[in-house]
Amino acid sequence: MNKWLSRAVIGFFAVLSANALAFQDIDNSIYFPAVAQGHGSCNGAPKPQFVQYDNAEITGTQGEQLQFCSINGYPPSGGCDGSICQVDNTTVPSLSLSGGNSFKTSSYNGTQIAWCSSGQNIPLTESNIGKIQVYDSCTLTFSGQSEYKVKALEMGSGAKAILSAGDYWVQSLQLNPNSVIEVDGDVRLFIYGNSDWNSADINVSGSGNLTIISYGNVTLNDSTEVNAYIYTDNALTLNNHAIINGRTTSRQLFMEGNTQINQNQQQGLTCFEDDFNRTSLGQNWVPFTSTGSFIPSIVSSRMRLTEALNNEATAATYQRIFPAAGNVVTVEFDYYAWANLSGVGADGVAVIFSDATITPKTGGFGGSLGYAPRTDSTPIKPGFAGGWLGIGLDEYGNFSNPTEGRTGGPGFRAQAVALRGSESASYRYLTGTGANLSPKLDVRNTSTAGPGHRYKLTIDSRSSGAVWVRVDRTYNGTQQTLIDWYNVLNASGQSAAPEDLLLSLAGSTGSSVNNHEIDNFRVCALKSRPVEPQVDHFRFTLPQQGLTCSASDVTIQACANESCSQLYTNPVTATLSPDSTPSATGGWVGGSHVTFTNGIATTQLRRNTAGNVTVNVIGSTPSSKPYQVNLCSYTSSPGNYSTANCTVNFADSGFIVDVPHAYANQTVTGSIKAVRKDNASQQCLPSFQNVQKSVSFWSDYLTPNSSDAGFSAYTVSVNGTGIGQAANVATPLNLSFNQNGEANFTVAYRDAGNLALNARYTGSGDEQDLLLEGQDSFIRVPRALLLSANNSYNPAHQSGQCSAADISCKVFARADEAFELNIRAVVAKPNEDNDFTNNLTAYNYQQQNIALQHSLVQPATGVAGDLDAESYNHELGATTTVRQKVSEVGVFDFSLVAPSSYLGLNLAAANLPIAVVSTGSIGRFIPAYFAVSQPMSSRVTLDAACNTSNAFTYLGQSFTYANPPSPYLYPKSANGADTQNYLIEPWWRYNNQWDKRTYSDIVNGINVGFSNSLSTPLGRQSTLNSQVLLSGESLWYEKPVQFKEVFRAAFDLTLNASDLTDQDGVCYRQNATSDCQGFTFTQIDRTMPLYWGKLVIQDVYGPETQPLEQPIYVEHYTSNGFIRTTDDSCTSLPSISNFALQSTDYDVTTTGVPVPPQVLAGLTSSNLSQGKSAIRFSAPGAGITGYIDSILNLNTHDLMWLAEDKDGDGSFDQTTQGRAQFGLYRGSDRVIWWRESN
Repeated sequence: MNKWLSRAVIGFFAVLSANALAFQDIDNSIYFPAVAQGHGSCNGAPKPQFVQYDNAEITGTQGEQLQFCSINGYPPSGGCDGSICQVDNTTVPSLSLSGGNSFKTSSYNGTQIAWCSSGQNIPLTESNIGKIQVYDSCTLTFSGQSEYKVKALEMGSGAKAILSAGDYWVQSLQLNPNSVIEVDGDVRLFIYGNSDWNSADINVSGSGNLTIISYGNVTLNDSTEVNAYIYTDNALTLNNHAIINGRTTSRQLFMEGNTQINQNQQQGLTCFEDDFNRTSLGQNWVPFTSTGSFIPSIVSSRMRLTEALNNEATAATYQRIFPAAGNVVTVEFDYYAWANLSGVGADGVAVIFSDATITPKTGGFGGSLGYAPRTDSTPIKPGFAGGWLGIGLDEYGNFSNPTEGRTGGPGFRAQAVALRGSESASYRYLTGTGANLSPKLDVRNTSTAGPGHRYKLTIDSRSSGAVWVRVDRTYNGTQQTLIDWYNVLNASGQSAAPEDLLLSLAGSTGSSVNNHEIDNFRVCALKSRPVEPQVDHFRFTLPQQGLTCSASDVTIQACANESCSQLYTNPVTATLSPDSTPSATGGWVGGSHVTFTNGIATTQLRRNTAGNVTVNVIGSTPSSKPYQVNLCSYTSSPGNYSTANCTVNFADSGFIVDVPHAYANQTVTGSIKAVRKDNASQQCLPSFQNVQKSVSFWSDYLTPNSSDAGFSAYTVSVNGTGIGQAANVATPLNLSFNQNGEANFTVAYRDAGNLALNARYTGSGDEQDLLLEGQDSFIRVPRALLLSANNSYNPAHQSGQCSAADISCKVFARADEAFELNIRAVVAKPNEDNDFTNNLTAYNYQQQNIALQHSLVQPATGVAGDLDAESYNHELGATTTVRQKVSEVGVFDFSLVAPSSYLGLNLAAANLPIAVVSTGSIGRFIPAYFAVSQPMSSRVTLDAACNTSNAFTYLGQSFTYANPPSPYLYPKSANGADTQNYLIEPWWRYNNQWDKRTYSDIVNGINVGFSNSLSTPLGRQSTLNSQVLLSGESLWYEKPVQFKEVFRAAFDLTLNASDLTDQDGVCYRQNATSDCQGFTFTQIDRTMPLYWGKLVIQDVYGPETQPLEQPIYVEHYTSNGFIRTTDDSCTSLPSISNFALQSTDYDVTTTGVPVPPQVLAGLTSSNLSQGKSAIRFSAPGAGITGYIDSILNLNTHDLMWLAEDKDGDGSFDQTTQGRAQFGLYRGSDRVIWWRESN
């Protein structure tokens, strides 16, 4: 397993004893990944695991869900950064609090300090401490130990405890009002029992890093404030106004009142590990071999640096950069040095820190351990390139010995550890152990790898003017300090630390050997960063022959890959060799420091005397990959890159050829001058004057190379004649040299690129054996870059061009969906139009990292959005096609930023700007899909038909929405980003009316009907957002003939896919490629009761001499049968005149004063009160007996939701009735029960 685990470890920066490190390093990325989370399995977790009430708040969630199994219902609306907290039903792992992580108790069982006085300072320097009780303004200061075990600590009334760096094991911690804990350094506080903190301040200044691990519960009360990462095995409770600044992980989190948890990320050591349990080293190590054939690799799950073979020197550089200033770096590994051989083993391993701007290269083999030089070998082996500190584990003994080219040291010291210094101090010996460490560094006569001791190297540069180094070793559980704190900067000649350091491991053998291996590698640092993309290597293009009286042009490429098919186009600066200005031995015009633009630098090399100059790159920012070799090619043999071609020979005579840069296909005038060096002035003097000579010309393709795929070969013409493309087919041309020894000629080349024009004169006759040669490279620049677009999304509009540039444009593409952006380079022509469309194509133009850009044409008030491809590489050929995307909606103009340089040529300075012709208005771009959601803050609720204190609705009765469906239709790009421009009118294209909507209640098995009086019931809420609202909806549960007990509304509103589709076909999907789908508002409301109700007109009787009241009431069905609906004070009855009052005995009137035997009828109330009303009949008079049937047509008066099927025919009766009887009458045999009314 490859354990490249990034760990933010809040631990110690000093080297601690093995015992102090018993509790594991706490990996914050695992146990404290966010501001607050739960731990442990959700199986058996407290429910809810996260409880939040009142005004409690967590800040720093960044809008992400919290890792808890569950949360209480109705948490505060602003509980997480102003929004409702959401949980994702997951947790983080629990810390093990057993085994090596078990709590450590103090061996002091009594009370150690029972009181203190104000102003008293009490030092605590022992590791086992008893019970402490302090309740006055005194100060406890813990110092001198790395671990403290305290039986109990109680504080209050102004008492203060100052904790220095270390681990604190407190069995019982009670913090009472006005107690203060200050932290100095990096502290871990372990608490065994439940702990209450009441109005206490803990690390409030945040001056140190504090991690608190509780084996029980922790409760913060009142105004307690803590700056820490807090882990509780059980519950963490915040009451009142308590505040935690940091992060929390707990089995349960409870927050109430005005409590806060605020994100506050602590700084700690970040660690990286490698156990080498795989087959290859991978991307995090770069191996190299300078002597021998073995390359560092993984063998038996360890990194082997050397085999047990003679004269090997290897290294592996770790791909991370460590800033040298203000940092702490620790390096740990298990060390194996062994061989199944007798005799003395050799040599060892060096841990090396080197200047990150210099490409690492290993030092000498044998006793130099790959770090120090080795001058007794052929060839001489220089020391490690850019080396600043080498820590050698030396089995044989020569790393401390001032022999074989090493500087300084006490002499031969076998079985020792030693430090050597910087390259500038000749890798001088600094300090080391004595000889013959016990146990030894290696084991012999064994086929089992060993000894496996663990080494720990610490470099601390946080103190001004000092870099402290310490080396420790652990074996059999015992820690041994080999080199105690040593200030490297005190050493004679030691250079100041470079800005950034690289870490390498080097191994070597000599005439004696061992296998050298490491395992369980771990490096930690306060500050580090990954090695940024590096230059693979550098390539020089330079003349093979130069003139001592003139500078020679040199082009350098920064290669991004091994073949240099791609250039490193980020900014690069480099230092060249020779590191000097021009001199008798050679140097660079303007100095040896060069800056690269788009991967290319141009400079000039000069040597003032005949001879050779060898070029190279000494170092660069960013550096090139470790151990890589730079290559060179002569302009006379382009593409032939080799280390053997890095030497230029300078002669005293030759041709100076000058061809100006120009646009491709442009004819220019060049010149050639035959010169010789004047020894007095060092200047070039003319050789030919007022004479005609036959000079042979040929050209070379430099960039692109003629072997590159897609290259188109065109001939260079000189004076209108096409010339050869190699020296053996050079074309002779007669030139007339003037009195200054100079001749002019015309040069033309049809395409773009960098070429060399070579000239040679071979003497004859009196000039026998005279050979003059010269060359110049010239660049041909494309005249313009033309852009166009294409997409197959809409076959009727593939080009996307739309001059109207508004909503009338046809659809071209969806936001963040790929379309083709085509770029064509063209050459110059004598008569050009403004758009260059008639110019010939430049097939050989290639350039990397050209910035693309765009602008929004419409909507004018919108946003431009982002391009997917921010740059592109122009390739050889007719057209380069870029798969482009834009994240927004609208009409756009796509363009590019004209390159400011080409093949190292500053185009502005050369007055050769490349014109750019943009696409013009391209559109229309639309959203890729809608995401749909009903926000929790506007949950769909119902408005009951009877909205009393116990609101309800009868089955069959219409009700409406209190909070209607109002989803957001989020217009999304294909990548899932919001498209803001769609919200702008008239770019909002959704005007659907949900014509396909349906309702259903599968929970209760009742059909739901609806109607809407509005022609456009669906409308947009606001032009500022994407919310739509359903208005005017009237709904009802269809009443079944069969009775049904009370249930609560829980119906679904289902929208068809077409309901969620706009005029351009943008629909609701899960993503840009899934099918269009509908959306369901599920189990709406779930609170409104539904009653199966009926209206009852009761049968009554009474004496004819008294008025008679006939009750009318409503009932609903329950599990106990029908009961009076006492909550109904809503139902309205029609006027009494709408009742059919039928009688053969009486003349029933509803108005006026009755004259017996007339009977006057009237309602006691037209609205039911507590589910009841009544018809009051006047008394007909003594002896005038009879009955009246009171009949109400429910259908006529829209009260069918109170109808029932009395006759059992399977349909509701349209009327309901009751009989009022005056006089003594035994009643109908069909009537079971009569009520007498007084």
